Amino acid sequence: MMDKGLKGNLHGLVVYEILKRINHSNTTGVLFVKSGNSIGSIYIKDKQIVYAKYKMANENESLKEIFLLKSGEYNWQENLPPIRETINYFIPEVLYRQLKETIGSVNINLVSGLPDYNKKLILSPEFGKFGGNLNFTASELTILDSVRKGATINYLLRPPDIIKEEALKSIYMLYLSDIIDIEENREKKEKGTSESAMVDRLKGFGV
Repeated sequence: MMDKGLKGNLHGLVVYEILKRINHSNTTGVLFVKSGNSIGSIYIKDKQIVYAKYKMANENESLKEIFLLKSGEYNWQENLPPIRETINYFIPEVLYRQLKETIGSVNINLVSGLPDYNKKLILSPEFGKFGGNLNFTASELTILDSVRKGATINYLLRPPDIIKEEALKSIYMLYLSDIIDIEENREKKEKGTSESAMVDRLKGFGV
């Protein structure tokens, strides 16, 4: 579940982490960012980024600028409808594209950034809608194919000829982008959504 008024400081890859959480929550709202005297925003509806603005840049350049911010503040406001809808990207495809450009310049502890190596991995439920828009490497395609079959991170690192550091980087990029996740995270999300829907239905009966 996302906090309705989530706030914090911009640093490292925090924008990626917040958008991944937003993607799991499947809520409509706006992620505001402020750095110096400049304010930016990313509008989200139905797991899709439908508008973004930072300074005088267009939507795509605004997204790039926001992801590059290393100082300032962010503020997530839920249930705010988009002021306009001029783009239509699923959150994981934006995360992946931006991370692909910046991961080489970021110091990341790949081991601590990944989930339990023994947990079963699963593809994003929306992968079929956006996967064809992305240029995956041969290594990433191999990982995605194994994830479809229920692989764990330990399984992905098993081949004797694999370069583990490179494999971990690819897995991390796919995980932080929310293209892959551990199965139990998806199960918790679906359970929480189901319970929330049940509460709403009960309210309709005066409970």
